[in-house]
Amino acid sequence: MRFKKIFGFLMAVALVLMLLPKPVQAVATVPDGQYYIDVTLVGGSGRVVADSPALLTVNSGQMSAVLILKRSSGTSTTTYLWMTVNGGGTQYNNLAGSGENSKFNIPVASLDTAIPVTAYSEVMATEIDYTLTFASSSLKTLNGEEPETSEEETVKTPDNSGSENSESETQEETEQETEEKTQTDIELGVELSSTFSEEDVNSFVGYPLTFSNIFGEVVFDKETVDKIFSDVDGEVIFSMKRLTQEAEYVNLGYDLVIEIDLTDSEGNSLFNSDISGNAQMSVLFPSDLEDGEEVRIICLSQSGEEEIIGLYDAETKMVNFALTHFSVYAISSENPVTVNDKEVTSTEDKKTFILPVVLVSGLVLVAALIVILVLKRLRGRKNEAD
Repeated sequence: MRFKKIFGFLMAVALVLMLLPKPVQAVATVPDGQYYIDVTLVGGSGRVVADSPALLTVNSGQMSAVLILKRSSGTSTTTYLWMTVNGGGTQYNNLAGSGENSKFNIPVASLDTAIPVTAYSEVMATEIDYTLTFASSSLKTLNGEEPETSEEETVKTPDNSGSENSESETQEETEQETEEKTQTDIELGVELSSTFSEEDVNSFVGYPLTFSNIFGEVVFDKETVDKIFSDVDGEVIFSMKRLTQEAEYVNLGYDLVIEIDLTDSEGNSLFNSDISGNAQMSVLFPSDLEDGEEVRIICLSQSGEEEIIGLYDAETKMVNFALTHFSVYAISSENPVTVNDKEVTSTEDKKTFILPVVLVSGLVLVAALIVILVLKRLRGRKNEAD
């Protein structure tokens, strides 16, 4: 009998606990902007560490970080070719220049959680698994201040409150739908490209349009949007990706090479110089440049090179410049070698130029010696005659 009473009491307590509301889970959200954050790398042989703090960028709630891997001791640099995150198929290429430690711009799914990454070592010719942890407690703005983070509460309640939450959500959606549309924002996050249906394209017309991903953003004004999309039939593809480590550009000395494209389903370029449109481009470019400092940008198109001057925003770590068409753009904080034949004198050109000079100089010298010998002989004969 006593056992039954104890068992009944325990069952009653368990039932009460089950009926109690579940605890509130608070998730810290970081406002859009750029921050410094401590990062820890674990794995491999332990001889490689992450440069800390790292630069964290939050754009429309999507986080990405510039990660630099260096050796824990010694002066030699690390040589990783690419990195994948969370077992995904996307490879993030090494952005470092020659003689620099490996540098990657990778998405960050969450803070204070071990994120699995895989890096390919060029020296060892193998993949190495690591984990990265970004510490939210260390988060600082670029001015060294603590950000004003907010907490979003996720509350799990009993089923009997579901109808009330559903009504609230429906009301919020209705209010959002009734708000007047002023522009179109397409946020790709870590995606490098995206395809838009004909219905999507039709909705672009009549409003300013912004495409963005972890590498930057491009903004079209309303007039340019109308010129691009008014007569387009079918799907449209937008892409923005880095080519810094591609074989075609890796030895040119640029800090960043980025390709931007907007095409129809047949691969025809939609934003070109023929439409007389304008766009504002902002590219993530972490650097020690001063705010407002001019940055030299080279448009590497098939028809030749074109130089553009952009302005650096030290607060957002962005280079801002105007575009009249999409192409491949190269950025450097210095003056790198270019691929323009007018600006580069190759080794072969130098040989072609030097060889005739040497030949002409030799011929002149031989001719001078012959003249001297002839004059001496003539003088000798004259003296004998006298």
